Amino acid sequence: MLDFALRLGFELKLRQPYRAQTKGKVESGVKYVRGNLWLSIRFTDDADLNQQAVEWCDAVANRRIHGTTHQVPTEMLAKEQVHLAKLPERAALAPY
Repeated sequence: MLDFALRLGFELKLRQPYRAQTKGKVESGVKYVRGNLWLSIRFTDDADLNQQAVEWCDAVANRRIHGTTHQVPTEMLAKEQVHLAKLPERAALAPY
């Protein structure tokens, strides 16, 4: 994870375990994926899983009204895109 953070230029911040006020939002996203994608998905390998997950994100997860922000994630991304740094080339991310 440290290598990934350094490669993409962000800082990792460790959080105390069992402290919902500092890590609950991240865990909620995991719960959403587990309850809405993971239960029904069938895949043959990592590439197949990744492709299906991206398709599900594009068709379902990023088009719904988000429970916390009450906005559609794809619309929020379009507004925030101008403030975000450019991602590295795909080849740099391939190990992950």
